[in-house]
Amino acid sequence: MQEKQLLQTVSSNMKMVYESMQYFASIAKEETEATTFHSAYIKLENLQKELQEHLQQYPS
Repeated sequence: MQEKQLLQTVSSNMKMVYESMQYFASIAKEETEATTFHSAYIKLENLQKELQEHLQQYPS
């Protein structure tokens, strides 16, 4: 009886650890995506500035 209870406790704890790992993995993925998006946005801003500087060299 005690062995079965111990196995259930271990199983329950392992399930909690697994769910926690999945949760932290999803957070890490979201942060990576956010960082990637932010980097792409900064690159676009820099390209826009370069284009504006380039266009100012050639007045219409």
